[in-house]
Amino acid sequence: FGLVTGIQLFGTIVKDVFGIVKDFDRQLIAVGKTTNITGEDLKQFGREVVELGNKVDGITVDGLIQSAEVAGQLGVTGTANILKFSEAIEKLKLTSNIISDEQVGQFAKFIEVSSDSFENADKLASVITQLGNSFATTEAEVLANATEIQKGIAVYKTSAQGVLALGSATSTLGS
Repeated sequence: FGLVTGIQLFGTIVKDVFGIVKDFDRQLIAVGKTTNITGEDLKQFGREVVELGNKVDGITVDGLIQSAEVAGQLGVTGTANILKFSEAIEKLKLTSNIISDEQVGQFAKFIEVSSDSFENADKLASVITQLGNSFATTEAEVLANATEIQKGIAVYKTSAQGVLALGSATSTLGS
């Protein structure tokens, strides 16, 4: 490596770093637009996303910020709920076959119509994964069946976990 090659390499690295920061800022602005988070709250949210992305193995900052934008589009409110929902979604993408935007929307809709809340998104995601691993079904099938079941029995205030179990049972039976 010569001096010129070293300078070119350094320039490329600096350019890449600024590109990453610029992309993150662009995505954070999009999150702000969909969630109505502004100013210092948005900056703090950005710091929390970076911290979580660096702390949890397999989850990227980019994935979290994209999921946060989707959370805002789906009506999730409050920075803590958005962060928890985003983390739950990214973990589901790692551990299950729930990966499409449509399935993410279905998960949000299930939480909305169930008796649970977005602050428990991580627990519900764990239940879905556990049911998918324990029975002859997939996580996406559990979620799809549970969402349909929840629509029919919402008036009875059944627990979200109970509805997920019913979704797993009906999926295992072939419904």
